Amino acid sequence: MPFLNPTPALIRRNEKRLELSIPNSVRALYLALAVVLMVILSRNPAVSLPILAMFGVVLALAILSEDRWIFDSNANELRRRYGLMIFAKSWALDLSALASIELDLDAYDSGATDPSAKIPGAIRKGWVALNAVMSDGKVLLLCAVPGRRVNKLREYGKAIGQVVGRPFIES
Repeated sequence: MPFLNPTPALIRRNEKRLELSIPNSVRALYLALAVVLMVILSRNPAVSLPILAMFGVVLALAILSEDRWIFDSNANELRRRYGLMIFAKSWALDLSALASIELDLDAYDSGATDPSAKIPGAIRKGWVALNAVMSDGKVLLLCAVPGRRVNKLREYGKAIGQVVGRPFIES
């Protein structure tokens, strides 16, 4: 179901920093689902307060989740942040290790070295992927979406390549 895998948002913080992140529309959807579910559960007399609180906490955690790729030329780094916003984990690579930004037009058959690209069912036939290709040949999967969204990923790849000063390649 492609609607469960939205195209990430590209956020320009300044001329030298871009972020590929969860779109605000997804957060709004989580919030709407949380409100609807909480209203429905609160009207049911069989649902106890602890169960209602548990659903509230889980949905609040979903709203606070983060999955972000940060391309920062000022700090000279490519950073990945993921987890809960207040407790997010993070790691960074020096931009000198980045060789190019690549748009993979057949992501299903790609030989990406990123372990997340090899998760069964994570990438389907007809999908395209935006990758960060490292100078040592490793490939980091930035995002993968259905093929009809290729123009959006092409835009993102060109913008990222321009900010970090690396070539944008289509394969």
